[in-house]
Amino acid sequence: MSLANLSSSPEVPNRSRFRLFYQKILQLLSHHQYEIALSQLNDALPQCSDHFEFWYYRGDALTNLAQYSQALESFGTALKIQAEAVEAWVFRAVCWIYLENPKEALADCDRALQLVPHHQQAWFFRGVALHRLGRYREAYASYDRALDIQQPSIWRRLVYLIQTVLDRLGRLS
Repeated sequence: MSLANLSSSPEVPNRSRFRLFYQKILQLLSHHQYEIALSQLNDALPQCSDHFEFWYYRGDALTNLAQYSQALESFGTALKIQAEAVEAWVFRAVCWIYLENPKEALADCDRALQLVPHHQQAWFFRGVALHRLGRYREAYASYDRALDIQQPSIWRRLVYLIQTVLDRLGRLS
């Protein structure tokens, strides 16, 4: 279902047709049909050039097709529309890493972490960028932060278990 097919349908309001279009694009991306998604997005460019979703999904498709420079441009346009989109900053950092520009990747990860300090992927790719810059200790600290977000430290789990036991004991007395 392309946007052109939706636009010819008088019963579908404008906002709904864009929502349906982006749902279809997301479905194509999740099924690894990147070429089809990109083709449909490119066909819709005249109607969607000011939509964050258009540029974000286009960047996603291009990244998965290993067209990193074009993906960077799409994510850059998406971020001009919606600068607080953390996932776009992280995706852009990934592109910079593939293009062997770890300084830019680090800057994008740091920007993402300013917006969401506990973003696991931002910490992970920050570690990759630092590792590529030869800053190994900082890289491993970033990897640790990413892992800590995924799996809370043993101390946090222990505190949680102790609190749970004390809560249950308090209810029993």
